Amino acid sequence: MARALQPHYVAETKTLQRVARDPACSWRFTTHALSEMQNDGWAAEDVVHAVKSGRVILQEQKKDRLWRVEGRDVDGNRMEVIVAVYEMAIAIKVITTF
Repeated sequence: MARALQPHYVAETKTLQRVARDPACSWRFTTHALSEMQNDGWAAEDVVHAVKSGRVILQEQKKDRLWRVEGRDVDGNRMEVIVAVYEMAIAIKVITTF
C-alpha cells in the first residue's frame, strides 16, 4: 500500500532544527515520554538526535503547538517524536515517542 503524501512543513522543520541545534537549548521530557522511551529502549540521546535531524510531518494545536517529528535514533532506526517547541525560550518539551 502506498504511503499517503505528507504536507511539507518546511518552515516548521527549519525552526525546529534551529532551536534543537542551539547549544543553549533546554530539553524537558514529560513523564509519559520517559516511560515510552524506556519501553522502546531509547535514551535521551536517541530522541535529541531524531529531533535535530528529523522533519516535521504534522502539526496540532493543543495547549501548546505540537509537532510530530519523523527522524532516526543514533543507530539509524526510525522513530517519531511529539514535541512542543518554545522558540523564544530556546527550549523543547518532548511529549512522547514511538
